[in-house]
Amino acid sequence: MQTKQAWTQEQRNAVADWLSELDSHSIYDSGALELELAEKVLGVPTNWPSQTQPAVKRAMDRRGLGGTIAPDDGKRLATGHEIAEFLAVELAGFRSRCHGRGSIHRSCIAALRGHPAR
Repeated sequence: MQTKQAWTQEQRNAVADWLSELDSHSIYDSGALELELAEKVLGVPTNWPSQTQPAVKRAMDRRGLGGTIAPDDGKRLATGHEIAEFLAVELAGFRSRCHGRGSIHRSCIAALRGHPAR
């Protein structure tokens, strides 16, 4: 049985600071963010949910979101709020009960800082 690592508040704060630089609604190159976070906080899990470009494009079209997305270059993509949700669960055992990407993102950052929303 594998046990989860105990994360210090200093480590969680560093992750929260990093997450606060991401936009909850933006779509990012997941691999690039994995490397960036690994440089800031050693050992932090980075296997957050990610999608292919075609899957993201279909979701955008289906929801009528508009906007553009870069051509498919084979990279996996992730949104800011998905990354925040994953890291809050992994590092702080926190699951947001908020609705809306921005609210979820902010509540996860607060939880990582030791101040979960009530």
